[in-house]
Amino acid sequence: MIHIGDAVDGERVEIPQFHSGVFGVSGTGKTKLLKYMISQVVKEGFDVLIFDSKVTGAEFEGIGEEIPFFLEAPLDLSMGSIDPDAFRSLVEGMRTRGRGNMERYRGGFIELCQDAKSFEDIGRNIAAKLHDPKIRGYTKSMYAEIHFDYTRLMKLLGQHKFSQTVQHSGARIHRMATWKLPNVALQGVIVRSTVDSVLRSEDKLIILVDEAPNFVSQREYNPAKASLQDLDEQGRKNEVFGWYSGQTLTGFDKANMKNLWYWIMGREGERNEAKAVWDTQSPKLLTREQIQTLKIREFIVSTPEFTKLVTVPIVKEEELFEKEPEPQVEDERLVALEQRISTLERRYRK
Repeated sequence: MIHIGDAVDGERVEIPQFHSGVFGVSGTGKTKLLKYMISQVVKEGFDVLIFDSKVTGAEFEGIGEEIPFFLEAPLDLSMGSIDPDAFRSLVEGMRTRGRGNMERYRGGFIELCQDAKSFEDIGRNIAAKLHDPKIRGYTKSMYAEIHFDYTRLMKLLGQHKFSQTVQHSGARIHRMATWKLPNVALQGVIVRSTVDSVLRSEDKLIILVDEAPNFVSQREYNPAKASLQDLDEQGRKNEVFGWYSGQTLTGFDKANMKNLWYWIMGREGERNEAKAVWDTQSPKLLTREQIQTLKIREFIVSTPEFTKLVTVPIVKEEELFEKEPEPQVEDERLVALEQRISTLERRYRK
């Protein structure tokens, strides 16, 4: 069980290791609460994988080991070629504010992604379109615009290290610093690749997705959404659970939301956000006005069994985590082989 905090009457309020959400405006104490929760689950034998995704910088730096981004394949190749909508979302992520989305170019993306199995294939397809003398006017300018943002995307990919395995050492906590990628769709590809991989091979693992509404929005496409839904629907078999953190509940996709049994919600200043918290309470405990005036470290814990208002204890971070051993630099192929052996051993024991 995970201790969240204490109720007004001094009762310890705890929840089990399961799919959970922690929400509240900036400054309510979400990150400190999550670190407190992480420190407890590792003592219960769970490992933790953190997607540190806040655009303002690292939130979880200093705990665990930072590992490289995992990119199993550029995008979904299940249909034999790259999904044009997924690729369009990546290219849109490179556009500056005010330039709008590229939905109007959907036909062009379908043409470019046809039979393409890599980003390089798409680059060659763009070059062919730009040098085709039969293509002129609006169509020519469309491909030129796509090429401009595609080039920026390739430059971004070249600035970061990507691994073909989910690398980790003997540390119990690992972090992917997805905040370093200023493209939410590309962050989503990393999240999706990693989640798909660990669902196939890992057990007793907590996956913490910071800034989760970016990845499971009702309104916008993100490559991670379907994989996170798979995590919530299938992870319990091997005790692989998703924890989601963010500032807002509105817009959180209902398909992803329905599998979260445990909600930990702090202050929401805007009335519509406070209403979303009020709706999530089961049974109802606080009014919308009270939700808008919650103090730092005060959270509503809503579960299928109860709803309680708790205060999170003040705990110094250095008291929560033992210093992780320095990771040893190993050959990537050796790391992949050792992980495969470990997976087979776990399956044999079962």
